[in-house]
Amino acid sequence: MPDDTATIRAIAAEILTSEGYQVLKAGDGVEALKRAHENLPDLIVLDLVMPQMTGFEVIRELRKVLRLKSTPILIITGI
Repeated sequence: MPDDTATIRAIAAEILTSEGYQVLKAGDGVEALKRAHENLPDLIVLDLVMPQMTGFEVIRELRKVLRLKSTPILIITGI
């Protein structure tokens, strides 16, 4: 995992939190899927390059789950 990943995640979370949003963070694709299943978010902000699963793999898995199928996904990536 690149050194800047945690920093970017923290900055994005701080910005969203300051605007009144509740933010849950995940360090990799597997954790992101777990949190999505547990919390049913209104929006998922996702990178395409992550440890364990790519963003594309996470999206494919999310779209298989009826209650997460229509959850909007905002992709933010350095690619």
